[in-house]
Amino acid sequence: LVASTFNNQTVQKHFGCYTWITVSQSYTVEDLFRVMINELLAAAQMDVPQNLSNMRYRHLVEMLVHYLQPRRYMIVLDDVWDTNLWRSIDVALPNGTHGSRIMLTTRNKDIASLAFGVESHVHQVEPLNTNEAWDLFSRRAFFGGSDKSCPPELQIIARELVGKC
Repeated sequence: LVASTFNNQTVQKHFGCYTWITVSQSYTVEDLFRVMINELLAAAQMDVPQNLSNMRYRHLVEMLVHYLQPRRYMIVLDDVWDTNLWRSIDVALPNGTHGSRIMLTTRNKDIASLAFGVESHVHQVEPLNTNEAWDLFSRRAFFGGSDKSCPPELQIIARELVGKC
């Protein structure tokens, strides 16, 4: 759902700049900022500073604020595991009057329910029923086959796998 929103051309035109950042379970704030800067500047066809990998927290924050402040931006923070993330990065994400948005994905209900001091909306994704899960799995796993369905010799193990998901 977030990916289809992020990749929607109408949405992309609405925002002057946008980036998708995958947040690993073990991350450093500086590395997240570096990835953001690299992605944003590259998308804008601007030169990425050669010393980006050596920049310290304060300089990275200043650079992001300077770049984002005049723009309407959308940033997706994907697969967030840490409740402290927002407190660590919000200083670099200006909350201007341009209608910027930050989307966050997580599997952790505690993180999803935190408002992070801003207006938020939690969209909880419901699991697929067995038939929907099987159809999705079959379309993705066997898309290259002649009839795009699970081969008979894999039916048992494939259904067990889908049952675990």
